[in-house]
Amino acid sequence: MIYTFLSILIFVYTLFAGNGVGERAADFTLRTTDGQEITLSELRGRIVVLVFLEPSSGASMSVARQMETELWQDDFQNRVIYMFGILVGASIEAGKEFKNGLNLTFPILVDPSRAVWNTYRNGANPPLSIIIGKDGVVQYREQGFSAPEISNEVRQLQSSGINFTTWWKIKELFRKGN
Repeated sequence: MIYTFLSILIFVYTLFAGNGVGERAADFTLRTTDGQEITLSELRGRIVVLVFLEPSSGASMSVARQMETELWQDDFQNRVIYMFGILVGASIEAGKEFKNGLNLTFPILVDPSRAVWNTYRNGANPPLSIIIGKDGVVQYREQGFSAPEISNEVRQLQSSGINFTTWWKIKELFRKGN
């Protein structure tokens, strides 16, 4: 009886577990609409913005347009930031139609099996916005999408990027009188 209860508890936990703020982001590998494989762990050391979208949703199309004009074109394209729209349940062909139909230039990943979505979902519905810091930890998670909030969060993460080694070098320069 206790084993049945524990099994149900573990199942429910894994069903609703997500990558919350302060938790290490679950690694994944997905394909872009161009067929390139992207593995999250290979982007460690960079800020990564993920926005989960529903390919047939008008709201997701609106979000994708905002991502293009308010983040990618204005700000992110020329910085050391990776931003991906992740199409939940979409094939590469459907992803290409979505991207080309909206004239998007930022990378679109497809999650045809919904495996990545199920890992990050935690009861949310698309759109879902997540920012992963350079250390691979989720720094921001929000149901919906707000370009100003995402831009502000990314700026804060970039400005807090002075690490211990940099501080040590600065300290040594002051100690030496340079």
